[in-house]
Amino acid sequence: KRITYFVEPHGTRQLFLLETPSGAAIGARTQTIGAARVLQLPLPLARRIRYVGTSVPADRFTERLLPEDRSLNTRLPATLPASIRTLAGSIAGSERDPAAVAARLMAHFSRGYTYALQVPESSGDPLESFLLGHRTGYCEYFAAALAVMLRSQGIPARIVSGYLGGDYVPAGAYYLVRQAAAHAWVEAYLG
Repeated sequence: KRITYFVEPHGTRQLFLLETPSGAAIGARTQTIGAARVLQLPLPLARRIRYVGTSVPADRFTERLLPEDRSLNTRLPATLPASIRTLAGSIAGSERDPAAVAARLMAHFSRGYTYALQVPESSGDPLESFLLGHRTGYCEYFAAALAVMLRSQGIPARIVSGYLGGDYVPAGAYYLVRQAAAHAWVEAYLG
């Protein structure tokens, strides 16, 4: 699937592609998409740009998790507070099925957590403050917390960021995606 993108300056090096990107062309230059599936410019985007991306629809893409990907996506910082591992372990209980553990962890966030764009000041580790303290955060807090908790249970997980939604403009036959549609979520390998 080939899609033409027009992106306004946003001050970062990343460009966006739908589904599972396989290639891109900026002007006459072909860009390679690495294993991380990220399209990056050498410098932050400072002007409007047009590029064409090629993607494989996700429902047709099958992937096996390689050992190095499993290692990368279960890695945790040495400084991770033990209280976060303890919380994840208590929620998972004796369950060992990755899908069931993921469901338990996700359900945890529907009990007593609040989504808000303004987050209270925290002292110490911000993730620990979110999970065990104020329980208020935006998508990056929820995604980071879930990914770390999944990883602490041996389930490969990563945070994905992009855009969720957009408005179709019939007159121009294109989708308009605004910065307000920016979002972060978690992908987990459940087997």
